[in-house]
Amino acid sequence: MEKKLTFKECFDPYIKNFVKITLDKEHESKLAGAISAKLIKRKAKKPPMTEIDLNGFKKLFLNVAGDVVMEQYLDLDFVDYDDISFGRKEPFINKILKNKKIDIVTFNYGNFPLVYDKTYKKTIFICASPENKKDYYICGLGTPKMIDGYSKKDLVVSDYFKNNGKSAFYAFYNLSPIPNFIHEFNALIS
Repeated sequence: MEKKLTFKECFDPYIKNFVKITLDKEHESKLAGAISAKLIKRKAKKPPMTEIDLNGFKKLFLNVAGDVVMEQYLDLDFVDYDDISFGRKEPFINKILKNKKIDIVTFNYGNFPLVYDKTYKKTIFICASPENKKDYYICGLGTPKMIDGYSKKDLVVSDYFKNNGKSAFYAFYNLSPIPNFIHEFNALIS
């Protein structure tokens, strides 16, 4: 019987290779303000918010945080804080890329990042630090072929996601580092 992989053994040995970003006051304030505005609008509606609603806002925060981290890292302005929504499918970073589309998967430390069983875009993986909501690790960029080859369904905790075409990526050692200059970044994702 094959030993089941753990997050710590797949992630922790490589953390020194990742870029740690601490959100500055400006980016932290913009992100918190945009999510708070959505939350206030939702709380004003009836019926009262449920646990599912609150979890949705946590997920929205995490998803948008990946774009905000990349915005700060690349020192560019591309996140439209007025256009943050639950239905948004494309990361904001795609607005600055020339004829290229990538995904950003942001995940909490301790949980394997979820990807589709069949990946079609290069993907940036960003881990939210367990210590606080300001620190993130840019783990790197994966190609569709590499991501598909290093993802497993049995690492997905939720049956819902397993049954809806999701697998968990685990090969953090195979990710390419992300340069912080836009020209080098564009070359990497080509």
